[in-house]
Amino acid sequence: MEDPFGHVTNEAPHTPAELRAELLDSARRAYAPLRKVFVQQPNESPTRPSILGAMVNARQEHALRLLLLTIATEPLDGLTLPPNRWAAMVSTPTKPCNPSQLGTAVSQLAERKLIQRSGTTRQVGLTPLREDGTGAAYIRPGSDGDDVGKGFFIIPHQLWTEGLIDQLRLPGLAMFLITLHDTHQSASFQVTLEQTPKWYGVSERTADRGYQELQRTGLLLTHPQTVRDRNAPNGLRTVTWRALADPYSKQSREDLQAQTRANALKARKSQK
Repeated sequence: MEDPFGHVTNEAPHTPAELRAELLDSARRAYAPLRKVFVQQPNESPTRPSILGAMVNARQEHALRLLLLTIATEPLDGLTLPPNRWAAMVSTPTKPCNPSQLGTAVSQLAERKLIQRSGTTRQVGLTPLREDGTGAAYIRPGSDGDDVGKGFFIIPHQLWTEGLIDQLRLPGLAMFLITLHDTHQSASFQVTLEQTPKWYGVSERTADRGYQELQRTGLLLTHPQTVRDRNAPNGLRTVTWRALADPYSKQSREDLQAQTRANALKARKSQK
């Protein structure tokens, strides 16, 4: 007799990278939007540092990763997963996360009014709240009815699917977000290390470490410029311009948004 179960084979569980990729693919968009106010308060604010700087100073690395993952998977209404699966997706080779640490990260984000927890102890659901920390319900930036904040920038899903998230620690991840923020309108930007505490609430040392992490990945581009400075002994000083390489460059992100809009329009037309 032929074995009727000969075609049946056991499957291995998703690796954390595979699970992240599958969830992001199901979200049916190629990037996650993040409001600028999370990184920096608007120009008219008396102080510019915002929630990102506070999380960096509090060393809430797991919480920051979890927040970004929660926003990236936001389109998956009703998503719940066991705590250990959330923890595995937040873990990196140099910064593992166990279910207990995940619980701490969830509590930290809830205290900052950035997420809402649902589900049970065995199946956890996470819903993002507005990125300004007011506890208001989340509305996707740029969607109908969204009048919150001063714009947003996007985080391509390659952060999760191509391994960059696993190469960055808290300083690198923070400066990656700041660089995305500051290259949203211009392809490059120039902010000195000395300015980072006042502008973002991130110390000079942390900013320098973060930029070094990004440079090791090959994604941070720098260009020195000599400018006049009457207070310098020779009347000149050097400033550093920074930009991101593909697939995180300003042009690549704009192309990604354009392609996403085109795909959405095509899908709507096919449904008519």
